[in-house]
Parts: sequence; C-alpha cells; structure tokens
Amino acid sequence: MWSELAAVEAAAPSWLELAAGLPASMRAGIETSLRDSDRRLRLLGRLLLARALVQLIGDGPHELAFDRLGRPEPIHGVDLSISHTSGLACAAVGLRCRIGVDVEARRAIEPSLHYGVLAPEERRLVARSADPDGDFLTFWTMKEAAAKADGRGLHLDPRQLRCRQGSAFRHQTVQADRVSYRVRALPLPRAWIGSLAYDSHFPLNVKAGAYSLS
Repeated sequence: MWSELAAVEAAAPSWLELAAGLPASMRAGIETSLRDSDRRLRLLGRLLLARALVQLIGDGPHELAFDRLGRPEPIHGVDLSISHTSGLACAAVGLRCRIGVDVEARRAIEPSLHYGVLAPEERRLVARSADPDGDFLTFWTMKEAAAKADGRGLHLDPRQLRCRQGSAFRHQTVQADRVSYRVRALPLPRAWIGSLAYDSHFPLNVKAGAYSLS
C-alpha cells in the first residue's frame, strides 16, 4: 500500500500524534532524517507498514526490529519492506516469502548513470526507448526491489541483477545469483514508478492500492 505525502498533509494531521501511535521500535531513527519532509516520509512508510501488518495478521501495533541496513526484520513469518521517494511512501508485507518494494519519483536521469546500474542489454533497450528515463527507473526499481527481497540490498552490484520481462515490462523477473525474483509493477499515480519483488515460485494474491490514513 502507498500514500501520497501531499494527500496526507492536506488532512492536516498531527504528525506527533501519528508517531505516538507507533511502538517505540518503529519510531526509532525517524528523527535522524535531516529534512522535515524526509522525516514525514519515513514516518508515513512505517505507519503504512503498521497498517498493512494489522490487515494481514491482526492485533497490533507490532514491535519491529530493523537490521543494520534499515530493513525491518520479519515477524510471525511475515516479510516486510518499506520505500519512500519524493512525495510518496510505500510499504509491503508478504506471508511465507521474501519481499521487497521500491518506488521512485519520475525525473530526468543523467545517461552516465546507466553504466553503473544497467547491464549492457538493458542499456541498449533504454537507449532505443521512447521513454528512456521512465524505462531506466523501471529497471532501477525492479533491481532495488529484488535486492531488498534478497536481503543484501546495496551490497549487490545492480549490473549483476539481470532483469527479464515480456512485452511492456510484463511477466518480469530479476535474477540475483541463482535466485529468480518475480516482479510486479505497482499501479502508482503517473508521477511515480514502483516495483514489488518476491521469491515465491507459486502465484501470489498480490493486493496493491492507495491507502488513506484519515
């Protein structure tokens, strides 16, 4: 699930009250963000995660632990992932599978960045694309989501994460070593691009949608 920061702020929430509704473990580290918007996005992501957990397993709010990379640790057999970018936060939960989510705001991409992220065949596809910035960000969110699901995150070289997709980025997978992660494109508003990755070999009932905290 995801929420746009502007939509939440339009409801004029008390961010202190929203934060107070989270367990101490889920508030940890929020104040280390330098900018106010970054703090609110980080808080929004954790609020979404708390809501998603309650929807999936009930009770709550749940105390969570975060690893040294900032990734939330699994709880009760549920894997967790959070991502936020300019103006948007997103959270994902997955039962009996590894899961990762990544979202990015659409923006102009310096072509020199392609060489540090894309494999040669991916660079060729982006170079021929009618929307090179959008396709680069699609590849990037696929790789980042798979890296989060894998657990090694930024320790993986994104050029070694090979994206495979059918037409129009359907039937997507990302290969990380010997593990193939299935990837779904998130149906986000046009200003953003996002991907959800998971390691299940069986079809999952994936539910994705916007969520209001009001």
